[in-house]
Amino acid sequence: MSKFDAMFPGVGTPCSDEDIAKEMATLAKANRGTGKELAKNLSLATASLEFKFGVTNGLTIRNSSGEIEDGNYSSNEIADIFSNNGRVMRCLMDRVKQFDMQDAIMIPTLIDKTLDANKGKWAGPTTDMLEDVKTLTLDEVKEYASDILKFDKPNGTGRQDQHWLLKLIRNSCSSDLRDIVTLLMRLSTNFQFTSRVDLSTSS
Repeated sequence: MSKFDAMFPGVGTPCSDEDIAKEMATLAKANRGTGKELAKNLSLATASLEFKFGVTNGLTIRNSSGEIEDGNYSSNEIADIFSNNGRVMRCLMDRVKQFDMQDAIMIPTLIDKTLDANKGKWAGPTTDMLEDVKTLTLDEVKEYASDILKFDKPNGTGRQDQHWLLKLIRNSCSSDLRDIVTLLMRLSTNFQFTSRVDLSTSS
């Protein structure tokens, strides 16, 4: 056996990409803490990204000085806003991995919507919502998030992931885009109950 053979003792039972990402997290779920420590980690995980998701010039509301709000783009060119939001998306992916929130974006396969959440409704493989969004429907994502929020154990990390990711995204949107998304959420009957969730808390 060469020294290189010895480097790969796990051949035949490889770690999944998800497990590798969890090991590389700056703050793993198990280390989020409780009380003040949890509140501090929540604040760090959901702080606004360096760049913000925004909208094109036609959807912006200028401030009193006539300037465009941070995150929005002073152009009607779709390519410009697409490029800007693509950069923000990469930052979002990094933050999700850094604070071990991947479970919120890894959407399992919906087998049968009529089944109970823990009785064969969901199965593998999973799809990364941020990288492979074209292969998912909005209804599938909403159904999965709804099941997590309703059926995860009290103070469960699954529910935490959903709340933390939502707060992170909201903090990383321009106010114009945030208002548009909030309106759409309110119009969605599947997510009416989320308006009653206090996202300033940790669980």
